[in-house]
Amino acid sequence: MWIDLLEDNRAITNIYGKHKPSLRFFKVKEINVKKFNNSLNIIGDLSSFPDDPPLKWKKGNFNTAQVVLEFWNLRALNLGDYFNFEIVDLNIFKDGDDITCEAENGFYCQAELIDILKISGYQNPISE
Repeated sequence: MWIDLLEDNRAITNIYGKHKPSLRFFKVKEINVKKFNNSLNIIGDLSSFPDDPPLKWKKGNFNTAQVVLEFWNLRALNLGDYFNFEIVDLNIFKDGDDITCEAENGFYCQAELIDILKISGYQNPISE
């Protein structure tokens, strides 16, 4: 599973426990390419919410978990059909020494490593 490929999976594992979230129906909010440190950030909402979220999330009536996926030392990048990149199934897997991420819209990136830069919760009024 994609979580096992993270450089440090403690944050997401602490929040989700043994019910690890998938990247199916991942709602992409933003994509940032950083030339200076040769990295790519994908910011988006996970399709599942933790069964036992952090107290702050409970008190705020949060219903959506958002992550910043960070790919370091990019080897390849193709944004594919960028305008069809709102809700996608991200497929992340080990490819030799690298990590590959692809989606059905033609998006493709290959990097040396992947990590979660941030995980946060918020109240989404249109969450299903």
